[in-house]
Amino acid sequence: MTDLEDRLRALSPVVRQALEHYRTRATELGGDTVETESADGTVRVTATLHGRIVDVRLVPHSTTRIDRFTLAELVADTCREAQRQARSRYHEELAAILPPEYTEYQRLMESVVRA
Repeated sequence: MTDLEDRLRALSPVVRQALEHYRTRATELGGDTVETESADGTVRVTATLHGRIVDVRLVPHSTTRIDRFTLAELVADTCREAQRQARSRYHEELAAILPPEYTEYQRLMESVVRA
């Protein structure tokens, strides 16, 4: 057995356990939400960290103050921004829980593939 194989074998249980925790946390995080508001305050959108839009709110009388095409663009833009923020937060929070052993495991696996 090589030193590389020994190191991979030693890391394997730690990485397996870390990935199980990662999967569980990823599922839990998906239910968290972010709320985004359009620049003019007309539209407020709530999205889960998995990117699902769960609420869209318009200020009263927004449909009479803004033409429907502009309002539709504003809603779509605000939804996209909410999803962008949700995706960013999701990835940041998951990256924070990956243990250093996982990074080492990835590095070792890449060296095996290249060999």
